[in-house]
Amino acid sequence: MARPSPSPMTLLALTVFALVVSSLAPTRFTSWLDWMRGPVMTMVAPVAWAGSGASLWLRPGDRIVLEADGVEFDSESVEAMRRERDLARTLILRLQARTEELESTINALQGGVPFGGAVAVTGLYAKRVGVSLDAGTLEVNRGSLHGVTVNTAATAVNAPHQLVGLVSAAQPLVSSVHLITDERIEPELIEVVIVPPELGERVELSARPRAQLRPSGDGTFESPSVGSAAAEALRVGDVAHLSDPTWPLGAQMLVVGRVTAIEPTDEPLFKRVVVRPELDLQRLRGVVLRLEQEDDPVAEGTP
Repeated sequence: MARPSPSPMTLLALTVFALVVSSLAPTRFTSWLDWMRGPVMTMVAPVAWAGSGASLWLRPGDRIVLEADGVEFDSESVEAMRRERDLARTLILRLQARTEELESTINALQGGVPFGGAVAVTGLYAKRVGVSLDAGTLEVNRGSLHGVTVNTAATAVNAPHQLVGLVSAAQPLVSSVHLITDERIEPELIEVVIVPPELGERVELSARPRAQLRPSGDGTFESPSVGSAAAEALRVGDVAHLSDPTWPLGAQMLVVGRVTAIEPTDEPLFKRVVVRPELDLQRLRGVVLRLEQEDDPVAEGTP
């Protein structure tokens, strides 16, 4: 006599129970499941991209509209010109930072101190195929087979000066980009140099205020302990550029965000500075992965 097969409700209950147990169990007991992620994402990515595209079409990402004298600038031509301006601005600041680095290198050489080499950067476009809000990542359709490695920096497609995050996992055909706005990003603190939105004359980066930003969990960053003297030189609208030796060379001087608030704290000697990215990073349709080749004497080809 054939044994009766479990009912669908029984199978559903067992599946739910297994999922709950696996989600609550310590990582050391469930880490063996990680090997399945690559094959699963390889099969799911094409379908996930279609679903992700549909969600973006139904709910397009928010975009910040800048205002001047009460007039909003939002046309496609103005946006294109603004992208070119911001890209040129980032390149100018990177060249300025490189100039100051070379000046310090000359001094270091005179003292016999070794120094690092240059880095060449190649941009690789990657479509978003999914998003994991729990992990704070975007899943994109480029992986190790395309030259992507862990800690590869990612920028926005329509705003190539805007830093989006770092690759935290690179499977053969799919990578996870950990958003800089996620509280679990590593390194946790992001060191930036803050400069005016209009460069004007040459900016001495070494003389500009610096801050260590921490993700706030609401899509912004905050630096709760900027000295009051340094904060006096800041204005709402100033731009925070990454200047952190713990981050990849290809990410240096990219935009982290703009200053949206400078607030007093309980300590009279310090101010709280709030910075917001120029885009909603969770709603991006794709990213540009900045593939690095170190110790290349040729200057960067991608700002």
